[in-house]
Amino acid sequence: MKKRHLIIFLTIILTWVTLVQAQGDDRLLVRTVDDDETPQVDDQNYPELLLELSPLNEVGIPIASLSDINFTLVDDGTVLEDVTAVPFIDIEQQVSVLVVLDVSGSMQPWLPDVKTAVEPFYLALEQWDESAVIAFTSLPDGTSVDVNALQPLDPTREWGFTNDEGALRNLINAQRAVPNAGTPLYDGVYKGIRVAATQSAHPRRAVLLVTNGADQSGGEGTTGSRIAGADIVIEESRKTGVPIFTIGLGDDVDAAFLQRAAILTGGTFMQAATSSELADAMAGVVHQLKQAYRLTATAVTPADNQLHTLSLTVSSSAGIAMETVSFNAWYPEMPQVEDVQLRLANGKQFSLETVRNAGGTLTIVPQIMSRHDIAAVNYYLNGDETAVFQATTPPWTFTWDTTTLPNSGPVTLTVEAVDSAEPPHISRYETDVTISACNMLCKLGISSQLSGILLLAMLALVLLVLVLMLVRRMRAGTAV
Repeated sequence: MKKRHLIIFLTIILTWVTLVQAQGDDRLLVRTVDDDETPQVDDQNYPELLLELSPLNEVGIPIASLSDINFTLVDDGTVLEDVTAVPFIDIEQQVSVLVVLDVSGSMQPWLPDVKTAVEPFYLALEQWDESAVIAFTSLPDGTSVDVNALQPLDPTREWGFTNDEGALRNLINAQRAVPNAGTPLYDGVYKGIRVAATQSAHPRRAVLLVTNGADQSGGEGTTGSRIAGADIVIEESRKTGVPIFTIGLGDDVDAAFLQRAAILTGGTFMQAATSSELADAMAGVVHQLKQAYRLTATAVTPADNQLHTLSLTVSSSAGIAMETVSFNAWYPEMPQVEDVQLRLANGKQFSLETVRNAGGTLTIVPQIMSRHDIAAVNYYLNGDETAVFQATTPPWTFTWDTTTLPNSGPVTLTVEAVDSAEPPHISRYETDVTISACNMLCKLGISSQLSGILLLAMLALVLLVLVLMLVRRMRAGTAV
């Protein structure tokens, strides 16, 4: 017996490795989280980025139990270090689930638990989801699963896909386990796969098998499966892309088949010993079909209001999946006046913060970062609520004639940026500048930044004239 179990275990491991290798092109479904030009990334709070995604195996089933270490985000060649992955149930994801329910004789003590467990299962489904039921057994009168009768179904044990959960509950509640009835397990699952493959409305679909035994006959006149075998069931599942999720009740289940079927088709195998465990397992299948992850990270690209690329890699036991998405490196929502500068006649600019004093006519140029277009820039003096000037076109300059000020000395200049959002965002920047009395250079329109240089040049010129005059006088004296 131990040798047989070891062979089964090694067979499952080898086939699982084969499946993992076949799943090298896992898909990565990145959900839409925004309605702008970067719909797959919420970048409104840049540099904070948010994505929602589902890594899928080869049959389109989300990969569960991932954490931060499974996700890598790369921004402009830099691996982001603060990636956080939070799993959540994407209730908007539409799914189709067909329950294949064993109602053979040995299920008699388990049926009350099944009828209780379907309540949380159907609660986990949304109105836009759908479900179906195939209940299977083999009776002494020869009644069994009709594998080829896909439409119409047997209304006493089968119900096609619907979102009428009340009808499905009523059908399950009406099931009775006939003593000594056989278990055509393979035929039941095979029919469930064929119905799901041909009649389900949603691409994300699955068969959920609930059983307490193995494929076998019961009492006299009953049989096990007549059409399908274990390999045929698995082959049909893989061919149609309908994964098999299996739940084994108690200790007498054919665990080898249930595990093998689940692993090789992209589903999962679970065992339940109590009603609550069964309820959790059934609802858990719906949750896995709707599994998603919410990723957050802080980008390193400097804000520039331009599109950039974010590379996403997911690594798991099923392989590696990669995707590339775009994000906007937005400036802050509130416009930012980064600096206020003084422009000289030669085009050079200096921050007013570095100017000791100025006078005459000054050209003030604000340096503004804004996510939205700027509508206007207003200029105020000394806290006055009335603007002395409003600029409505770029580069938002203010030609300031300081000679009109009543006094020289310190002046507080306030620059107010107003963007075009609705309602508009408004930010202010204040700087102090010392206004000098307007001297001759000032009146000639020469900036105070150049006045010192020009004064030195004039002094040098005067000195040169004096030297030339002295030289001329000395030559005249020598000639006499």
